[in-house]
Amino acid sequence: MRYYYLIALALLLTACNKIPKVELNFKAAGIKAGTIILTQFKETLLSQNIKDGAATISKPIQAPGYYDITVIDNDKPLNSKTTFNIYLENGSYTIDLKPDTKAGYPTITSGSKVQQQLLIIIKLKTKLPEILTALSIHRLIISIQRK
Repeated sequence: MRYYYLIALALLLTACNKIPKVELNFKAAGIKAGTIILTQFKETLLSQNIKDGAATISKPIQAPGYYDITVIDNDKPLNSKTTFNIYLENGSYTIDLKPDTKAGYPTITSGSKVQQQLLIIIKLKTKLPEILTALSIHRLIISIQRK
């Protein structure tokens, strides 16, 4: 009976020693060498090198929140760097940067509900001009049909 208590205590202690952290896995096909910089409120928190189109950051963060990620491709001019906003909380994120396309915001896979909502807002923002143009054309057609 005493052994059960010792085993339960050992399991409890090992579970408490794990520090929560955020794990960022970057896929950057086309970037042979570069740098990823994580900032919050214009303060650089960390940077990680991109090697052969991949980089991984696995560190604890002080608090969940909105962060900026800047991606620099060493083979391109510095003014071609890209920066995007991301909501980070403890957990795993897979970020597909797609550097050779003009896709804008990267594809991010995460369990974070706030980040998923941010992705929806960004997609709507990028599609809004198309929607407004389609509505304008539709109104124009209706006004022509009424005459």
